[in-house]
Amino acid sequence: MSWRVILPIAALAAFFALIFYSYSMYRDNKAGELREQSLTAKLGVSTMLISVQTYIDETNRAISASQLANEKRLRDESDSSLQRLRQAAKSNRCAGERMPDSIISILRE
Repeated sequence: MSWRVILPIAALAAFFALIFYSYSMYRDNKAGELREQSLTAKLGVSTMLISVQTYIDETNRAISASQLANEKRLRDESDSSLQRLRQAAKSNRCAGERMPDSIISILRE
């Protein structure tokens, strides 16, 4: 076989190899883009979920702080009332005696 026959066949084979390589690179690039889009979408969803969880956590912390402050205020009021009652009862001899049952039942209503 002469080089005049082999050269066009080799050029044609190289051309088809180049086309196949280009298509393979295009397909790999497309698959990479699809993976990147999928990961970007997942990242967006994850970011949104983290933002929502952060907001819920901050809200729960604020509610807990408000509830703790309210409980502390109620405890302080109760302690203050009890202290005033003890001070008032300290000098009264009647305070040491048992209260009648009828009065206790009225107070419990």
